[in-house]
Amino acid sequence: MSSDEQDQAIVRIVKRRAELRKRKALIESELRAAGESLDDIGSSLKHISNGTPEWYANLATKIQGSPEICELKRIKAMVNELGEIYGAFVELNRNAAEAGID
Repeated sequence: MSSDEQDQAIVRIVKRRAELRKRKALIESELRAAGESLDDIGSSLKHISNGTPEWYANLATKIQGSPEICELKRIKAMVNELGEIYGAFVELNRNAAEAGID
C-alpha cells in the first residue's frame, strides 16, 4: 500500500469513527428519553388496581404524550443499530491500531 493510499485509509477510519460517535450519541439520547417516559408509564401501571378516574386520565395523558420512540419496534431497531455501531467501533479500532493511529 502506497503512502497516499495509507493516508486515505486513515482519513476514512477517522471520518467513519466521527460519524459513528455522532450517531451513537443520538441513539443513546433517544433511548434515554424513551426509557424515562416508559419508566413513568410503568410506575403508574404498577398501581392499576388502585386507580381512580383522575389516575386513569393522568395515565392516558402520559401515554398520549410519550415520544414516538417509545414504540417497542422502534426501540428494538435502535438497540440493534447501537449493537451494530459497537461492532463497527471494534473493527475500526482494530484497523486504526493496525494503521498506527491509536
